Amino acid sequence: MEISVVEPKDLDFDEHARLQSTAFKQVLKGTGEEATQTPEFFRWKFNGPLAPSKIAVIRENGKMVASNSMSAMDLVWNGKKIRGWQSGDTATLPEARGKGYFVKCIQSLGDTLKSDEIFFGFPNGTSIGGLKKAGWVERYIMPAWARVLPPLSKKVDSMEKILQFGPEHEALLKNHSMGHDPLIEKTSAYMNWRYLQQPVAGYQAYAYKKSQSIEGIIVLRKVDGFNRQMAVIMDVIASDSVVEDKLYRFAGVWAAENKLWPTITLSTGLDFPKALKNLYFPIPAKLMPKYQILLGKTTGPVAQEFFDRKWELNLGDWDGY
Repeated sequence: MEISVVEPKDLDFDEHARLQSTAFKQVLKGTGEEATQTPEFFRWKFNGPLAPSKIAVIRENGKMVASNSMSAMDLVWNGKKIRGWQSGDTATLPEARGKGYFVKCIQSLGDTLKSDEIFFGFPNGTSIGGLKKAGWVERYIMPAWARVLPPLSKKVDSMEKILQFGPEHEALLKNHSMGHDPLIEKTSAYMNWRYLQQPVAGYQAYAYKKSQSIEGIIVLRKVDGFNRQMAVIMDVIASDSVVEDKLYRFAGVWAAENKLWPTITLSTGLDFPKALKNLYFPIPAKLMPKYQILLGKTTGPVAQEFFDRKWELNLGDWDGY
């Protein structure tokens, strides 16, 4: 057995995609997500705007049998910025399972962390035990919300589709990073990479414009789930609570126009009063196909201070959707 940590320039993308496709063949069958197991998809994902991803690879007799990745995302809070690395793409071939390769990959990636960085993720249930063995700590479940009622009105004024994030969006994105709980920093470069350059999902981004100023951004997606086509809210960025209400209302209008039902989101930014005001109701965790549980490991006191607080997270902050 050989283990190495490589960057995208040194990764065999064809071999890596075959590993992922084989490992997740049954899990993804019929979901429409099979296209995320291609060399083209991983070339996009592993070449983000901040830094190249790092990929732990395990080989047996020269054959790639297991891997895990970490992708760079900056975390901001209270005037501070630190580097976060999100874990993803955990895969082990069936014949290589039961050998602890997942933990070995996580530990090898963790060994590359610098001072005051966070290695974090939203693992599935089978990975939680391995992460805890590697020293990761569980924080909390992201709450899920659904709008099941049709919108009362069929239009939200001042909404425009975003074809490219640029300078006109930067003021809102920068202000959003200030005065909040810890969150993943959103910049135009990040938003373009995460949503508009993603080769598979077909995200739709819209801006709320007031007096020629961008006051709100929402990112939406159509997905198949619970045996129906649904609308999913990936990201909500608003200048204030009034604009935020408009964005959530627009999501219902967009869903109705596209004949999607219900409208779903996972967000720590919604509380019961705000959600119910906008006709979003909590989804019991037991009804969800996967809990979104944040786990992580830190390497310094500032990073630990970030991790000890509750983060502001939306569904789009998870790499797998």
